[in-house]
Amino acid sequence: MARKEDSKADKQARLILDQLNTKTVGPPLSTTGLTGDQAPDTIFDVDDFRKIRNQINLQLSNVEALNLLNMIGQITNMQAEGA
Repeated sequence: MARKEDSKADKQARLILDQLNTKTVGPPLSTTGLTGDQAPDTIFDVDDFRKIRNQINLQLSNVEALNLLNMIGQITNMQAEGA
């Protein structure tokens, strides 16, 4: 599993997280008033997932980045969407 210290030490994982540091995991609750056309542009979407997924080679040196990608896919419910 990806852990903070492991991800900080892994260059590829840091590059991925740096690209996503302004994204939110999902749309806000309707009680915030930021729904539909008013939703912020910072919501993580399938194009964001594809962008980071396509930057990682399947090799041992990228195992931490792959763990991070798996975790992001689980949190955002986009693992199947990235195909």
